[in-house]
Amino acid sequence: MSIFGKLQIKAVRIFIFISFVLTLCLSCQRELHAPVATVLTTAISAIADTIATGGGEVTDDGGEPVTTRGICWSTFPEPVVTGNHTANGSGTGTFASDLTGLLPNTTYYVRAYASNYYNTAYGNEVSFTTLATVAGAKTFILSFTVPR
Repeated sequence: MSIFGKLQIKAVRIFIFISFVLTLCLSCQRELHAPVATVLTTAISAIADTIATGGGEVTDDGGEPVTTRGICWSTFPEPVVTGNHTANGSGTGTFASDLTGLLPNTTYYVRAYASNYYNTAYGNEVSFTTLATVAGAKTFILSFTVPR
């Protein structure tokens, strides 16, 4: 057999091998989209000068268990979990938490979030403004019991 014939056989074998590998890889390809949870952000309540209460609800885990959920906030729109945030358990359902360390008379943006193995999903954004601190004012917490 000539050298040309041997090269042809080698080229055909390489072509068949590459075709086999490509077919195998493409037939075993997993679904490329990662599961995303569905999250709702609730309205902010109990707004004071340096604290407020927020929360949310994970209504659907998207097919992958929610490992962490909570709220995140910032003085800029579209806050993310790498900034100020709380961690309020896992799974679906409702949750609430205090936003602490806030500045008086400042606008904040808040979103609920839910994270799974693949990604973090965010709820709708809500905003609020903390109350202004009155100079010289002191805050007192009163607690009392009403007799029966």
